[in-house]
Amino acid sequence: MNTAERIVESYFRYCRHCLTIPDVKIPGGNNRQMDLLAWSPKTKTAYHVESTVVPSGRHFNKSKSWKSPLAIFQNKFYGQRKEHQTETSVPAQDDPDFQKVLKTYAKYSFDASNLKRVWVCWHLSDYEVTHDEIITYFEAREVRKELVEIISFRDEIIPALEKAVGTSNYEDDVLRTFSFFAERGKQALTASSHPRA
Repeated sequence: MNTAERIVESYFRYCRHCLTIPDVKIPGGNNRQMDLLAWSPKTKTAYHVESTVVPSGRHFNKSKSWKSPLAIFQNKFYGQRKEHQTETSVPAQDDPDFQKVLKTYAKYSFDASNLKRVWVCWHLSDYEVTHDEIITYFEAREVRKELVEIISFRDEIIPALEKAVGTSNYEDDVLRTFSFFAERGKQALTASSHPRA
């Protein structure tokens, strides 16, 4: 897990009160994994979460060419090999790589037809894709719009974690780091309102 993925996992655990399984390996998936599977006991909602957190709004492949989020989804949510990725390809139900994704869901008792697909990005306005285009992309793949969610790392995840933490000694490194930032903010306010003589 990279840093952003760890923060996203903490958000689902502490702010959405989900059980989480990070870095889920896809058997036979050629070094493929899902960033996060999560389940909310309260709402009975299952999530497949993928993150592309790049403040510039650009995600580049090894050849340094920009890839749109829709092409990235082909790999992240449908297992399409990177050399075959296009924005328009709709994987057949019997596609071997897509079947590996479906089998991974089943391994954790997640029903693919009711699984919420979540994409976390820095902020959607940074990308050359609209919310409606993302919904249309998933609807073309038989995922209902209520099962698609886009979360801003900048505007939702960071503020929610900042609000959720105090100054306790959290065992979770992410929350511990956020608690340091929160305490620093409080002390900086106190120091500015009581300047030294």
